[in-house]
Amino acid sequence: MENKESFADKIKRLLDTPDYTLKMNPNDIGANKVYAVLSYFSFLVVIPILAAKKSRYAQFHANQGAVLFAVEVIASVIFGILSGFSSTVAAILSGLFSILLFLFILFGIINAIDGKAKELPIIGKFNILYSTSTKAKKPNSSNENNNNNDTQQ
Repeated sequence: MENKESFADKIKRLLDTPDYTLKMNPNDIGANKVYAVLSYFSFLVVIPILAAKKSRYAQFHANQGAVLFAVEVIASVIFGILSGFSSTVAAILSGLFSILLFLFILFGIINAIDGKAKELPIIGKFNILYSTSTKAKKPNSSNENNNNNDTQQ
């Protein structure tokens, strides 16, 4: 017998992304939740990029938001090109993509409000703003120091 994964299990696995929260300074998280939330509002991602440069927490979410914004811009260009060939197909695909984009934005905002540094599904592993060392090596590694210099106020 073949053991097939249910749809609910596939969704759960998709949403089970790396969580770097334990690698972040709790004071940094508390002081920078607003910047983290702003990261998911399209071009407003520049606010945490510029105003919370020393906050690992805000920069983590700013990177997630920047990746999301880049995907949004690329998709808009693709859908614009597609609309020249078939406006109906482009409209349907654009609508489906907009729903997915909204879900990613919601996922990111909820994590930011909850004080979590969790990657977005599928696209969260990409880094635009920093090297992977800024993310904090790997989740669950025990050799990470939390120092209080990470707080941006």
